[in-house]
Amino acid sequence: MLNLPSTNDPLRRRFAACLLGGAIGDALGFPIEFLSTDQILERHGSDGLREFIPEGGLARVSDDTQMTYLTLLSLVRHGHDQDPLTFQKELFDIYREWGRIQRRSIPAPPDYPVFLTKLRSPGFTCMKNLTYYALPSSLERPRNDSKGCGGIMRVAPIGFLDIGPEKVALLAILASSCTHGHPLGYLPSAVQACAVQRLVFHPETSVRDAVGDAVETVGRLLRSGGHPELSRDRVLEEWGLLVALLEKAVCLAENPSDVRTDIEKLGQGWVAEETLAIAVYCSIRFENDFRSAICSSANFSGDSDSCAAVTGNLLGAKTDPDVMARAFDVDILESADELVSLVKML
Repeated sequence: MLNLPSTNDPLRRRFAACLLGGAIGDALGFPIEFLSTDQILERHGSDGLREFIPEGGLARVSDDTQMTYLTLLSLVRHGHDQDPLTFQKELFDIYREWGRIQRRSIPAPPDYPVFLTKLRSPGFTCMKNLTYYALPSSLERPRNDSKGCGGIMRVAPIGFLDIGPEKVALLAILASSCTHGHPLGYLPSAVQACAVQRLVFHPETSVRDAVGDAVETVGRLLRSGGHPELSRDRVLEEWGLLVALLEKAVCLAENPSDVRTDIEKLGQGWVAEETLAIAVYCSIRFENDFRSAICSSANFSGDSDSCAAVTGNLLGAKTDPDVMARAFDVDILESADELVSLVKML
């Protein structure tokens, strides 16, 4: 049984819930990530996959949860009070160590969590950046134009920082842009991290309002001119596209029809803006039904594990872990003990 933070420590309990929610979504979606909707329904029935598929007694997580753990690890080790670019470099170094362990270029340290050493289909963009380069990619000179969801699926812990939301947005951008160079590879991360921050520190906030506040925060950051690369015309144009897609997700959630039809209107989740839009849709539509939110975000033709992981982080930030435990067997969830233990060190 998980040793969760007690109800007398409600903030850390919400941190743990956010991470467990992401790991639950990741573990549910991982086995069906590359299946079409028809294949999922054929194998798992008309409701799709609604329970973990354990292997060796564990519900296995993917690189999404591995990298989320690493983001939290960086915050525990280094905090956030340093210069933002120093924060990015320290985080990149932790990612890079993991990437080299994944490639078997270096051995894992003796105290390295075992689940981090498992090969779980890490994304090409992440692995290329983490194994070929010693320094993070920069906003000024991005080394690729990727907007894959490998940037957004790892940033939720940045929302645990008790700092101004615009700094949270900037740190999330830097956390993603160190590997993903397209504006839509890092702007969705800023929205995700700010929404998580709003929900963990103000749990009475609705998901819709948290996302709305996050969009306003990121918009202010981009317009402030504080970071010249974030005020370029291309960044602002891509930001406008992201905002329009999120507005569409909210509209669909508040005027729902068939879930899978709605999700198809938002994309397949392979790129970060679609991942976020699908997570926002499922979290708003099923705000009081964690199980349905996770299952809906996983059971479709797309990036099942990343969409469900980001949904789990977002909705998990305001869902009590006991609710999650009634919906899914968290006692067999790989990484759960490690995530909770690390939260207690933050």
